[in-house]
Amino acid sequence: MSAELITLIAAVLAGVVSIVGLVIAKESKISEFRQLWINDLRNSLVKLNKNMFILQEMHINNTSLDEIIQHKANVRESLSEVYLRINKLRPNTEETELIDVIENLKAALYHFPTSNLFECYEDRLTLASASVLKKEWERVKTGEKIYRFWTQVFTCMFFITIFYLLIRTLPYLVDSIFKFLSLH
Repeated sequence: MSAELITLIAAVLAGVVSIVGLVIAKESKISEFRQLWINDLRNSLVKLNKNMFILQEMHINNTSLDEIIQHKANVRESLSEVYLRINKLRPNTEETELIDVIENLKAALYHFPTSNLFECYEDRLTLASASVLKKEWERVKTGEKIYRFWTQVFTCMFFITIFYLLIRTLPYLVDSIFKFLSLH
């Protein structure tokens, strides 16, 4: 095997390894940001549930109208925090369901809510939220599609290169073994 071919193969392998390293580093950073987004969404959903529960308790305890109106603003703020963390441009099925629940909650808040607002939406909100969080967690766990694609491509290239090197060096290896054995 010529020195030029060995140099070319080494350069290709070095390039492949560096590209794989770049892809892995980029996807790792994306996963970090996605995990932070998941945590922020989870915190916003907890805050929304808490504020809805407090509003319901205020109704049950016949709290003053001014305090109820003030707390409705907290619920709207929580709704907005959740709403702004969801992909509204191209929502997946899970996000569409959560958006629907949020829209229903917003509509219910415009009419003066009764004491059962939290009870009416708690289950739907919890299920829709859990679906969105699970879907995003699965995406973080498996990696982005482009990451999986390039990982498979570079893995195939690596094994093809190793296989090629084995085939190219096998005659020299066998010849060396026979020479060694014939000397002893």
